[in-house]
Amino acid sequence: MSRNNTPRGNLRTRPSESELKVQERLNTKAIWAEAISRNVLTICKYTVPITITYFITDSVKAIAGTTTNYNVVFNFLADLNANQWFAYIFGAAGIGFGLYERNLRKKHVKRSSTRISKLEHEINPRRSSSHLTPTGDTRQGDE
Repeated sequence: MSRNNTPRGNLRTRPSESELKVQERLNTKAIWAEAISRNVLTICKYTVPITITYFITDSVKAIAGTTTNYNVVFNFLADLNANQWFAYIFGAAGIGFGLYERNLRKKHVKRSSTRISKLEHEINPRRSSSHLTPTGDTRQGDE
């Protein structure tokens, strides 16, 4: 089938004047919709943080200078040695993230190892194997 033929085999004809007008109207509407959405996103990007900051400062002003339960909670958190707990939390999160990423890598290697070895064998049938496990780990005796 050549480039100028439709699937039915007829030659393509030039679009009619009404089809061109409809296409032009659709293009104009798409340009307007994109411009409006871009402006709305820009407005949201700047107004949301300003609004959040306003409400936070307003709530701090409301409790400023008064002895409330907030002082008790703040003193309790200060006595917990929060910096030490943050270190433990971030350390555990880092270890968990590392284990998660390692499992993802092994799944990916296992999924693609057979395809890659088949492609390598097609290129060079005498190619020797590295004898890695399907997950990409070294063999038991090679460690």
